[in-house]
Amino acid sequence: MKAMVKVSVAAVALAFGAAAYADGVTMYGNIDIGVMSASKSCTTTAAGGACTGTGSVVGLQGSQMQANDFGLKGNESLGNGLTAGFDLEGGFNIANGSLGVAGGNSTAVYPSAGGTRLGSYAGSIFSRTADVSLSGNWGTVAAGNQVDPALIASASTEPRGLTYSLSLLDAWVLTSAESNSTGSNFANTLATGSVFDNNSVSYSYSANGLYVGALYGFGGIAGSSSAAQQTSIGASYTYDNFAVSGSFAKNKQVGLNAGSAVDGSQIADFGLGYTYGAWAIRAQYGEFKDYGLSSGTTPGALVDDFKVWGIGVDYNTNAANKLNLSFYDGKNSSAATDNKTQEIALMDNYSLSKRTSVYGQIASLKLDANAGLIGSAMGGLFTPVGAVGVSSVNGSSSERTTYIGVGMTHSF
Repeated sequence: MKAMVKVSVAAVALAFGAAAYADGVTMYGNIDIGVMSASKSCTTTAAGGACTGTGSVVGLQGSQMQANDFGLKGNESLGNGLTAGFDLEGGFNIANGSLGVAGGNSTAVYPSAGGTRLGSYAGSIFSRTADVSLSGNWGTVAAGNQVDPALIASASTEPRGLTYSLSLLDAWVLTSAESNSTGSNFANTLATGSVFDNNSVSYSYSANGLYVGALYGFGGIAGSSSAAQQTSIGASYTYDNFAVSGSFAKNKQVGLNAGSAVDGSQIADFGLGYTYGAWAIRAQYGEFKDYGLSSGTTPGALVDDFKVWGIGVDYNTNAANKLNLSFYDGKNSSAATDNKTQEIALMDNYSLSKRTSVYGQIASLKLDANAGLIGSAMGGLFTPVGAVGVSSVNGSSSERTTYIGVGMTHSF
C-alpha cells in the first residue's frame, strides 16, 4: 500500500510538470480522535471574554495526544554527501474534516474581537510546515514555514512529552496568540512565533544524541529590519540514561497597536530527564512572557509573565503500555495575588501496534482569579471541549476543573 501511495503521488507530480524525486515522495500523517469531558466550561461570557457562567461539557475531541495532520515529504541525493528535501504538512479538524479550528468548537480567544479562533490552521493547507532543505554530514539548512527549533528541543524533557492537551505546549501556543502575532507575514495563525515560524531560515544538526537548532524569521516590513522578526535557538542532548534541554524563542510585532510600540513574546525553558529500567522522570522550568496592549496598560507593555515548573514520571507496565503522572505549578508574576495555576494529570497509553494506540487520561486543574491568559492555557484553554477562562467566574478567587478523556491515535 505504501509503495502504491508513493507511485501515485509521484505520478500526480509529473502530471503537473513537477520534478520527480529520485528517492521517492512519501505521504504521512496522524489521526487522533476521542471523547473528553470537562466539569466546568463557559456557558456565557461578558464583553472581553470573561466567563459569567459555567456548566459541564462533553464532546468529540481531536488532538488529545498529538496533532491531526497530513503531509508530503521527499528527498533527492545530489552526490558528494548532499541531499535536497522538502516537507509540506498541514493540520485539520478531525470532527468535520475542515482546515479550520483544531478542536471542533468555535470558541474565540477574544470573543469581542470576533475573529481569532482556537487552533492554528486558519484555512491554510500547509500551515504547519512548508519548507525546502539542503543536508549533509554538517547538518541541515532549511527555508520556509518551519517548526520552531526551541520547541523541538524542549520536547525531550517536557513532563508529558508535549501532548496536545494538558501540557506546556498550550502555554507555547498561547504566548504567541496573546501577543496578537498577526504581522504582515503571519496570516493570523495563533501558533506563529513560537511553534510554527513563517518566512524563516534555519540550521539544525542532529547526531549521536545531540540536537542543535537555530532559526531567524524575516519580518518583511518596509522601513524596519527588526519589525515582526523571529529568533529561536534550542538544544538537547541525550547520553546513556540522561537528557538535558534548553530553549529560547522571541518574536516581535510592530504596528499592531498605536504608534511604533513593540508587541510580541519571549519564551525560555530548561529541562532534565533520567531513565532507569521501566521508569523515566522528566522535569522542566519555563518562563513565558507576552508584551502587548491590555486593559490599563500601554502598547508594548508586559502583559503576562508566566513562570511554571513541571515534573512527570513514566512507568512502562509492559512493552505495550505506559503510564504517566505529571504535576505542574505556574505563577503569573504580573499579578501580585491570586496568580497560581496548578495541574495534576494521569495518562495511560496502550500500543495496539507500531502505528495505533488507545489512551485514557484524567486531570484536575486549579486556576486562581489572576492566573492570566497564558496560565489559563494550562487550565484547558486549548482543550477544545471549551473549558475557557473559568478562573474568574462569578468573582470566585479560584476554580477547579476536572477533565476525563479517552481516545485513539493512528499514524500512516
